[in-house]
Amino acid sequence: MSLADNNASTPVPISHTPSAPSPPLARTSGAPSTPYPSLAPRRAMHPLPFVPRPFPPPALSGVPLEYIVGQLRRLATHYWSRPETSDCTIAVVPLDVQTAPKPRGPAVDCDAFRRMGINPTINSESFGLDEGVASIAPTSARKSVRPQRMIMKLHMDYLCAHSALFRSLLSGASPSEVVAEIPTSGVDSHPVPSPVLSRQSSMSSLRLPCILPSSTCTHPVVHLPIPDPASLHHLIHYVYFGSTSFMEEALDNGELSWEGLARNVEYLQMGAEIKLFLGRYWRRTHAYCDYSDNESDRDYDSEYDSDSDGCMSDEDDSTLADPDEDGMCMADDEDDDNIGILKAKAKARARDPPRGRQRTTRRLGHSTSDPVISHRAAEAGPSTARRNSSK
Repeated sequence: MSLADNNASTPVPISHTPSAPSPPLARTSGAPSTPYPSLAPRRAMHPLPFVPRPFPPPALSGVPLEYIVGQLRRLATHYWSRPETSDCTIAVVPLDVQTAPKPRGPAVDCDAFRRMGINPTINSESFGLDEGVASIAPTSARKSVRPQRMIMKLHMDYLCAHSALFRSLLSGASPSEVVAEIPTSGVDSHPVPSPVLSRQSSMSSLRLPCILPSSTCTHPVVHLPIPDPASLHHLIHYVYFGSTSFMEEALDNGELSWEGLARNVEYLQMGAEIKLFLGRYWRRTHAYCDYSDNESDRDYDSEYDSDSDGCMSDEDDSTLADPDEDGMCMADDEDDDNIGILKAKAKARARDPPRGRQRTTRRLGHSTSDPVISHRAAEAGPSTARRNSSK
């Protein structure tokens, strides 16, 4: 074979080989062409990983968190329910599909969300998470492997300012490290049947919050299993605006569960402000229940007070302001020793509580004043006036 033949048989460069095409740079470095690309990992074999983003950023390291939250709430109207300005995508699924509350219907949910200015989106795309698990799972279990997801386009600064879970996850912590910091009260602790253990072991990744492979370097896609997905929209509204009015209205109307809200707050590791609201609401509702349960007791107390007041009317007159005693004081006015003794007896009787009275403070709806004080004032009035007139 001549040198010319060898040159003619030179192999074609790899970049021109049809079997191994080079993906365009715009697909791997820029944002995906569709908002929810379930096949993004297949198009880009080596997507750029999400660059961890600490919060607060280094430029605001010395600024108090309360000031940052206040500034974010001032700008909330510019970012609320505007997915075109979002810098992260949240795929929300129930933490436990079996124990998660059943949805109340898309019409009811959409009406409640639109009152808060939310455009809800329900989507079942995998975002590259379920492909490996679904391939090894039985066909009958694939529906439970890939539950319906609620997709939310949000902003990282708002999430990180209120949730320690998002701060850890978006700053580069592993899913196991994030879950280790979650309080046990925010995670289901009920026993799992043994036939389900083998299937759940292969799906353990579905129960961990993580950043999905379809994320870009600046736009993470977060898989978020949460105890009560139905109440997450109300928590997100609070995260943006700091108002609990929609949350309280939904709790009063029975649209939300207080337990579900509390578990979400613990799971997301939110701040003390929302926990104080939940605590005040719980005390208010339980105090109302105690009030309604004890109405019969208060009715009995009021009847007892009216009877005892009627019985005490004559007794008080004879005990604390006895006219005979006052007459004795006027008759023996010349005897200073007898007057001093009678005055001492009257003061001693005034200090003693009237018979049939109780010193305990009444519940709501009753007077909290000490009856002894009022009786002392009654005694001091007429007796003092008579003594002054006698002199």
